[in-house]
Amino acid sequence: MALKTTTFVTLLLAGFAAAGPVVQARDDGLVTFCFADGSCFQAAASDSAGCVDLPLFSQNFTTAEVAAPGLECILSPERGCTGSPFLPPFVLDGSGTVELSTLGLPTVASFLCTSDADTLNLCFTNATLGCFQASTSTDGGCSDLPRFSSDLVFGSASVTTAGTQCTLFEEPDCTGTSAPFNSLATTDLGSLGLSNVESFACV
Repeated sequence: MALKTTTFVTLLLAGFAAAGPVVQARDDGLVTFCFADGSCFQAAASDSAGCVDLPLFSQNFTTAEVAAPGLECILSPERGCTGSPFLPPFVLDGSGTVELSTLGLPTVASFLCTSDADTLNLCFTNATLGCFQASTSTDGGCSDLPRFSSDLVFGSASVTTAGTQCTLFEEPDCTGTSAPFNSLATTDLGSLGLSNVESFACV
């Protein structure tokens, strides 16, 4: 299914919500965000949901845990999966809880999960930010990438599955300068005549 940032699973609550103690046993397919007092909020982790905005709470999350084998999730301190710093993907797969402070995040306001198989890997020019992965299952249609802050630019790309044929675009909606791409090896976008990638289509 195409990963479209126009498809949001929005979990808005009117005003500020009071987080109750909803600590539960870890279940596959969930991402769990906890507050300092031990109360937690759980949301579904899906590679087809796009960007998920979390409810507005009166306190900040301090930890996060993903229990969704095969998925990587990007966390953002801003709604709409924007803002800086923007965290590169992290994989827990049941390996434990992550302290948000160790990731440089004051809290989490939105997240986006992608599959770790059959993906297009796009790495930021700032190597400390790591890479972003998007599913190549676009059925030939256009897939827009999340709306990153203007200082975050991709510098290289690769695909994880041999035979995948993609076209990378510098603008959203598969417009602007483009280049065909199918390399399993990490390739500088500059060598393709691209300065960034904001959308793509694969077959």
